[in-house]
Amino acid sequence: MRRGWVASVRRSLKELGRRTGKETRLVVLGHLQRGGGPTCFDRLLCTRFGAFAVRLIKEGKYGYMVANRPPDTVG
Repeated sequence: MRRGWVASVRRSLKELGRRTGKETRLVVLGHLQRGGGPTCFDRLLCTRFGAFAVRLIKEGKYGYMVANRPPDTVG
């Protein structure tokens, strides 16, 4: 797996911290929750959540939480 994305994320975090004056950190959610690497399910769920969040933003809907209610993704 290519790790080039890490450098890109770190640059973004540094810029975000500079603009906001807040400390920023890179956290891999799967590692934080279970202490292990992300599974295929984790990656698919993350992709679905991200796509649904973008859909909500495109519809002008802010302040929603995205959740999994099998078989649907809801917000």
